[in-house]
Parts: sequence; C-alpha cells; structure tokens
Amino acid sequence: MIDGSLFISPFASVLHQVISSELVHLPARAREFRVLGPLNLRLKRGRILIPDIVITSPFDLDVVVAPVEAVRLVCEITSPSDEAHDKVLKMHY
Repeated sequence: MIDGSLFISPFASVLHQVISSELVHLPARAREFRVLGPLNLRLKRGRILIPDIVITSPFDLDVVVAPVEAVRLVCEITSPSDEAHDKVLKMHY
C-alpha cells in the first residue's frame, strides 16, 4: 500500500526466488541480525511496502508490520516485468 493505494503484482519468477533465497542465507549466522522477507514495512500511515528482503535488529515477531526502527537494510530484487515499479515507485520511498 502506497499513499492509500493498493499495488498488486504477479508472483515473482523462479529466478527471483532463487536470488532471494541465496541473499537471505548470507548473513544467517550473525546473531545480532534477522534476515526476513518478504515482510510488511510501514514507512508512515497509509504507506506500507513489502520489500523482498529486510535485515533487522531483533524485535518482537508477534506483529503484522515490522517496526521501521529495527530495519538495518532493505533489498528489492528487480524483475523485468516490474522494473519500473521497483526502480521508480518503490525507490522513491
């Protein structure tokens, strides 16, 4: 959801999922970080993005939306079918 508008994309390609899986497992041994994704991330009221991968400091996992204060790194894997959306709209925020 961006500025109250709901954006829905088709499910990502298999290549997208392979890249995501490989990136998620890179820092998995670091205890001070959690590697999650996709996950709801509220930037402000009415603006929720769902990045492919989010690296956070530990936080209470019994929530629907991750606290932005815990976020350390956001990763978006661009897809040819969603390239403009990923590089323009999502990067704007």
